[in-house]
Amino acid sequence: MNIKKFSFEQVLVYGSLLIPFGLLFKVISIEAWGICLFLSSLAFFLERGKIFFPRLFINLAGILFIALFFLTVNLSNFLENALRTLLFLLSLKLLEKKALRDFFQIYLLEFLILAGASYFYTHFTFFILLILQIFYVGYALFFHLYMVEMEVKTISWRELRGGVIWFGVLLWASLFLSGVFFIGLPRLKTPLFNLAKNPEEKAKTGFTNQIRLGVFSEIQESARKVLRLSFEEGKVLNPDSLYFRVMVYDYFDGRSWQRKYIPEEIPGKGDITGRAFKGTIYLEEDLEGYLPVPDGTMVVRKLEGVRTFADGVFKLDTPLIYPLRYEILLLKETNSYAEDLPLQSSGNLAPYLQVPHVDERVLSLAKRLKGKDAEETIKKTLGYFQQEGFRYSLTKLPLTQKPLETFLFETKRGNCEYFAGATALLFRLNGIPSRVIGGYKGAIYHERGGYYLVEERFAHSWVEAWLNGRWLRVDPSPSASFVLLSQNQGLLYKIKLYLDWINFYYTKIILDFDFSKQKRLLNLFKSDLLKRTQKDGKEFSFSGLKGWLKVALIVFGVVIFLAVLFKHKKELPFFWSSEKRLLYLFLKELKKMGYPKLESEGLFELAEKIKNATLREEVLRFISLYSEYSYKDRPFDKEVLKRLRECLKRLQSLR
Repeated sequence: MNIKKFSFEQVLVYGSLLIPFGLLFKVISIEAWGICLFLSSLAFFLERGKIFFPRLFINLAGILFIALFFLTVNLSNFLENALRTLLFLLSLKLLEKKALRDFFQIYLLEFLILAGASYFYTHFTFFILLILQIFYVGYALFFHLYMVEMEVKTISWRELRGGVIWFGVLLWASLFLSGVFFIGLPRLKTPLFNLAKNPEEKAKTGFTNQIRLGVFSEIQESARKVLRLSFEEGKVLNPDSLYFRVMVYDYFDGRSWQRKYIPEEIPGKGDITGRAFKGTIYLEEDLEGYLPVPDGTMVVRKLEGVRTFADGVFKLDTPLIYPLRYEILLLKETNSYAEDLPLQSSGNLAPYLQVPHVDERVLSLAKRLKGKDAEETIKKTLGYFQQEGFRYSLTKLPLTQKPLETFLFETKRGNCEYFAGATALLFRLNGIPSRVIGGYKGAIYHERGGYYLVEERFAHSWVEAWLNGRWLRVDPSPSASFVLLSQNQGLLYKIKLYLDWINFYYTKIILDFDFSKQKRLLNLFKSDLLKRTQKDGKEFSFSGLKGWLKVALIVFGVVIFLAVLFKHKKELPFFWSSEKRLLYLFLKELKKMGYPKLESEGLFELAEKIKNATLREEVLRFISLYSEYSYKDRPFDKEVLKRLRECLKRLQSLR
C-alpha cells in the first residue's frame, strides 16, 4: 500500500488540529472558535483542489490580528486574547501553500495553544491529551522531514511501520529524560511569569470582596471542581455537613454584601494538640487568593505567604500557580445548629452591627421577631423562614431595586444569599452582631480515593452571630436546597467519579513531590548507590547495584550520550561526508606545516602563501580537484575521492 505524499501530509496536518480546537471550545468565544473552524475547513477543501491564498495576503492578515491583540489586551483577558489570536494565526497558516518550514510553524502554534490552555485545564485528562499531541506531532515532523530529505513522492506501508517503530524509541527515551528532570529539578512555589487575572475582576467562582444578591445562582449548577480534601485518619466527617469557609462580608448597602472591615492579622497558630484533625487540601481554582478551609480550621501550613485574619479568613499574600496544596488543622468540636469557631475574639463588633436604610416593613418584622434574649431572637428568626412558606430557588430571583424587601414580603423565593442576607440584617436590627460567610456547603466523599470532592455547585452562604462571647454558625437556608448533592447517581456519575479519582492521584503526585521529597529520593539513591563501597571494606561495584538502578543508569547514560552526539554532530568529523572529511584532513596537514587557513581566506589564496614550489604544486593539485566538484555542485564519486586521498598522501610524504 502506497500513500501519496500530498495526501499523507494533509492527514498529518489536519489531524493535529483536533486537540487544540477541542481544548479551546470553552476557552474563547464561540464566535471566534466558529470562524477559525470555518477557515480551517475552507483551507482543507481548497487544498484538495490545489488552491492556495497568496503568502503576502496571509502575512498581512496575520500582522492585522497581532496588532488587534496588542490594542485590546490587558491583564484580565491576556490569555483568552492570546489563545484566540494564536488560533486565528493557525487557521490563516493553513490557507497558504506549505513548505517544510510552514509545517514547523503550524505545529509550533499548536503547542503555544496547548501551553496557554494549561492555565484552564488542570485535570489528568489534559495531561493525557498533551502527551498524545506530543507523540502525534513528533511523528508528524519525523515523516515530513523524511519525505523532504528522501524526496519521496509516495510512502509505503513498510516505510510507515519502520518510522513508527524507530521514532517511537526516541520518544520513549525523551520521556525517560523528562522523568529524570521532574525528579531532579528544583520545585518552584511561585510562577516565573504572573499572568493571573486582575484582582479587581470577578472570580470565576464569585468570591471577591463584594457579592450582589443572587450571584451564586450563576455557579450553583456548575460541576467544575474546586478542591479535594483528604484526612490522614480517613473518613472522619459527614460530607453533607461540611462547611468550607472562604470569605466574610460585613457591610450591606441594601443590594450587595461587601468586605470593608479587615480585622487584625494573627499568627495562625494555637495549642490544639489532640483536638484536631490533620488534613490536606488540593485547590484547583483561584478564588482571588482566598483559601477555602473547613469551618473550624485553626491553622494553614505548608504554604508560603498565607495571611491569617481574626475572622477566620486565609489569604495568599502573593499569587501562586494553581492547583495548590496546603495542610490544615481542623478542630473536632461540634454542636447542634451552631459550631464553635477557632478564633473566638470579639475584637471590634461595631462593623457587624451596620445596617443600611431599610423599609418600615423590615423594621416592623425585626421588632416582631425580637425575643427576651439574643438566643431566643435567633430561634424566632429561623422559625419565621420555616413557617412562612419561604422556598429555595435558583430561578426567578427578586433582582429589583430593593431585592431583600421583595424577597421578605412578596416572592418569598430566593437562594442562599437572600436567606443569609435577610437573617444577618434582622439580627443586626435586634442588636446581635452578625456577618455573612461565603463558601461551600457539602462535599462528595469518594470511597475509593478516601477524599472529599467539592464542586462549584456547592457554593453557599450562611450567617455567623455573636452569642454568649463566641461566634456561632446559623444557616437559615432550607435543607431542601441541598437535594442537588444527591442527584446524578447513575452510570455516568460513577464514571465521572472514577475519572476524578485518577485526576486526584495525578494532581497529588505532582504537588506532593516537593523539594523535601526530592532530597529523600536523592538520599535513597545515594545510599543504594554507595552501599557496597563501605560494606566489609570493599570498593564500589556496579554489579552490586539493584537491577532497576542498573537499568536506569545505563539508559540515562545512553540517552545523554546520544543527545550530546546529536547536538554536536556537525562538529565531529566522523559525521561528515567523505569529501568534507578529506578537506578537514588537508587543512590540518597544512597547519602542521606552518600554513594555517584564516577564516576570511580562500583555498587558492592559501596556496599562494606557500613558498616551496613542490609543496605548492601538490596543494594546488588537491584544491583544483576539490573545487572542480565542490563549487560546480558536481557529485564526488568514488574515483574522485580516490584521487583526493592520493593527493593527501603525497602531501603528507612531503612533511
